[in-house]
Amino acid sequence: MTHLPHGRRLLGAFGVLVLAAALTTVPTAGATPALPDLTSLPGTVTYTPGAATANVVVTLKNAGAGNASASKETATLTYGGTAHQVYTWTMPRLLAGRTRVFRFPIAVPTSLGVGEHAVRVCVDTAKQVTESNEANNCALVADLVVYKTGTPFDIGPAATRFVAYVPSTYKPGTKARLLIWLHACGGRSADDIWTVADWWGYNYIAVAPLAREGKCWNVNDDPALVLATIAEAEKDFTIAPRRVFIGGYSSGGDLAYRTAFYNSTRFAEVLAMNTSPFRDTGSTAAESLAAATTKFHVFH
Repeated sequence: MTHLPHGRRLLGAFGVLVLAAALTTVPTAGATPALPDLTSLPGTVTYTPGAATANVVVTLKNAGAGNASASKETATLTYGGTAHQVYTWTMPRLLAGRTRVFRFPIAVPTSLGVGEHAVRVCVDTAKQVTESNEANNCALVADLVVYKTGTPFDIGPAATRFVAYVPSTYKPGTKARLLIWLHACGGRSADDIWTVADWWGYNYIAVAPLAREGKCWNVNDDPALVLATIAEAEKDFTIAPRRVFIGGYSSGGDLAYRTAFYNSTRFAEVLAMNTSPFRDTGSTAAESLAAATTKFHVFH
């Protein structure tokens, strides 16, 4: 065996290391560079009736594999069928996989009617950043909910539209109790809301679905409607999750019991009038009791 001088052995080893390092750092021909992907995540819009502005909180994210340079962002508010630009700002450089939270006010027109008005945020509106996905730059952050206090009003999309009464003691961001009320056969939520509204300062919001005005409830199908109405109310107002109450009279009481037994974790209490827990509910006593995984209070 031929032995190389000590110095040549080191040089040979070093040369191999250098060559290996070079091979690992040379990019493959035609490889796609890592690109950023800017998008906005769901946020919040807080508004108090009569205020000139609403407060928006939004989180922007770089979901891509590459870093994003500074970019321009725009917020719009939709009303009258048109999206109006209400705020713009510049976001500094955002590293791959990182998020950044922004808080800003938007002006609320005095003519804005009761309802849910979409606040959307579009990122990189000046097209300063080349992204891996340019189709997700605009997203709904949340709805600006314009509501009244001290008098009933209708709100919500057609499928889950409801009449609500919000007391003047309610403060957005502070959790309130929720009562969802169900009328009797032939009854009307638009009328019943006057009876179950918070006139006494107990700080609860009362809502009543408008889907069955003048009709009876369907105890088999309408629990889904009740839950969807509650979800809509929780989206529009700040509701304490374990402080949701369900009540009803006659047919509405039947539906209240049926919904509560089969969704017991959603309710703190049932308020029932002129009804029975297990009669006309479409469920036997054994079935209803077995369906309830948690206890709830009953005021019958």
